[in-house]
Amino acid sequence: MRLALIAHMPETWDPLPDPILEEEVKIELNWTADGRTTRAIERQAKLMGMTANQYLTQALAAAISHDESLTVVGSDGQLMALC
Repeated sequence: MRLALIAHMPETWDPLPDPILEEEVKIELNWTADGRTTRAIERQAKLMGMTANQYLTQALAAAISHDESLTVVGSDGQLMALC
């Protein structure tokens, strides 16, 4: 099965054009969580000097921009994440 997938892979890969940067991500959150998860989020936020919303927003922005930086485009237009 892997050999079949490799045979169909594009020959060249280029970085995703214009990936979003962490500071460019704009998100407004409205979240709910169970008690244990809420306490963990609030604990981590407090350790970083942030509110829970600020902490979650920063974490999502970091994850999105990181994923974008690992995305490449094949010569056939196919997107692939290089995890």
